[in-house]
Amino acid sequence: MASSSQKILKKILQPRKNWLQTLLGGVGFGVGIVFLLLSLQLYLAIMDFFSPHQQTKNNYLVLSKPINMLGSFLGNQNNGFSKTELEEIKKQPFVKEVGVFTANQFGVVGYLESLGFYTEMFFEAIPSNFLDEKPSNFEWNEGDTIIPIILSQDMLDLYNFGFAMGKNGQLPQVTPATIGLVTLGIKLRGTQNEKKMTAKIVGFSQRYSTILVPENFMRWANKSLSEQKPKNPSRIVLQLNNANSPEVAKFIKNNDYQINKDKLLASQTADIVLKIMTAVAILGSFFLILSLVVFLMSMRLILAEAKNEIVLLLEIGYSPQKLFSFLMQYFGLNILILLALSSISVYFLYQFIQTYLQKTGLTLVTDLKIEVILMAIILCIFTLLLQGFWLRKWINK
Repeated sequence: MASSSQKILKKILQPRKNWLQTLLGGVGFGVGIVFLLLSLQLYLAIMDFFSPHQQTKNNYLVLSKPINMLGSFLGNQNNGFSKTELEEIKKQPFVKEVGVFTANQFGVVGYLESLGFYTEMFFEAIPSNFLDEKPSNFEWNEGDTIIPIILSQDMLDLYNFGFAMGKNGQLPQVTPATIGLVTLGIKLRGTQNEKKMTAKIVGFSQRYSTILVPENFMRWANKSLSEQKPKNPSRIVLQLNNANSPEVAKFIKNNDYQINKDKLLASQTADIVLKIMTAVAILGSFFLILSLVVFLMSMRLILAEAKNEIVLLLEIGYSPQKLFSFLMQYFGLNILILLALSSISVYFLYQFIQTYLQKTGLTLVTDLKIEVILMAIILCIFTLLLQGFWLRKWINK
């Protein structure tokens, strides 16, 4: 009896369906779900990227001043940061600490006689607390003949894939492990005297594109080999409370300081994406509410047209509860299909957007956040409850 009654109800409802109205309502409902879930996913992913753990990695910024062409021709030595400027930078609310790069005031030549390798070099030193990683053997005391060096990872790549390969294979390519076994001859040439020492690479830096030596070695060498007075530092490193704060980019722009543009690109991209996603979330909510109303109105129209037949079924003994269960399954199935298709669309759209943002330096998680999945489930439950409330009210009339 139950199955035959359900067949009768399907025959009653099916021909009366307003397919265009139902389709428009369903598409609008799906689009609203996609907008809402996608904006939530992007918001959570960006917030995760800028979490305190991630910020710790990105909160160091190297600043320098632009090179003045006329000043460089005239030998202007005042292109560094003055004490007044350093104090002003330290006062900024987003600055936690300022570290100064100390440059060598003497000539440096590195060589490997066995390979016929000679090159001009430079050294810099910064406070050890600004290092991304400090090796245990990155120490030097007066009298030591070996200088520990931290080399930029970019420089190692430049040697391996540029210099070594450009010599027709005459120079070997090296790994971080093997290069640590190599002892490099060093000539230090100053205005007062000259010294021969050796150097060993004890670590690599992802943060700084330079050759770092311990600060106490640099102080000793500048004092022993050079008669020049200490210069204003040409580069400084800032430890920031939040590198993604808009005030950072504004301060750098107002003072015409130079940085690697990609350092703030992720921050600026995130700010733009968050604003867009806020607008998308509002638009998605509007679409969702409007399309839900259209969807329910479409359902109401279908039932209104089939009212006489449904009343007849109830009069001949068909249970109101069974009618309610059938209608919930009949209309609820459409809602579940729409939610499933919308969630799948959100996943693939997010993968496309995530791949694009990765090119700007904004590396987001690849999987959907659990909050987004929960939101989809909540929307499903809410929609079914709303549908059930309306159907129960309609049947009771």
